[in-house]
Amino acid sequence: MIKFYINLDSCPERKEYFDTTWKRFIATPRDKVDEVTDKKMISYHNVTRDYHLAKCGCFKSHTLLLRYICDNKLNNVIIVEDDAEQLRPIPDELYNETGFVYLGGFFINKKKTDGEFKGESNSSDGLNDLQHKEYNVCQTTSYYIGSYQVAEELLNEILSQSRYRAIDIMYINSKISKKYYYPAIFKERPIESTIRKNKQKVSNEFYQLI
Repeated sequence: MIKFYINLDSCPERKEYFDTTWKRFIATPRDKVDEVTDKKMISYHNVTRDYHLAKCGCFKSHTLLLRYICDNKLNNVIIVEDDAEQLRPIPDELYNETGFVYLGGFFINKKKTDGEFKGESNSSDGLNDLQHKEYNVCQTTSYYIGSYQVAEELLNEILSQSRYRAIDIMYINSKISKKYYYPAIFKERPIESTIRKNKQKVSNEFYQLI
């Protein structure tokens, strides 16, 4: 298993949460966002310029890491953001997965504008298929990619779009099949977001925002 955490140079203290089994991938800061991503990223009229560029930086961080996985033909990869907290060991059954698996996040209604899903998830312990669920999983706090071919399919689909949205929405909109592990392997630590300063809720092990 290859494990990456995405971390900004401006947040060196967050590296302390990860031991030597993890590889650091340097996140793209606001001031390093390229013009193409800036122009293609969709933001609502009330989104500040700072928040918009932060979304772009998050988008670039994940897509650049996907590119790295493809270029180096890496399989069995876990990707987390640096505010992820591991709750339990990586399960053995994950090693046999070749697709995409969320390891944390929160349930969101199929119609994304309806927001967080608050019904009964009827999740079983272990791997769950999202295909026929009433909800999707949102957030890129933690996920697993079983093969570089899946990373390549996901990346190509994202970059082929005429406009971009936040990376977690791009993942939701992707046509690749997706699963999630329940309860989550990672939850979100309640620390200040580097993207949205006024963020108040974090995801827990039951894919809820608290």
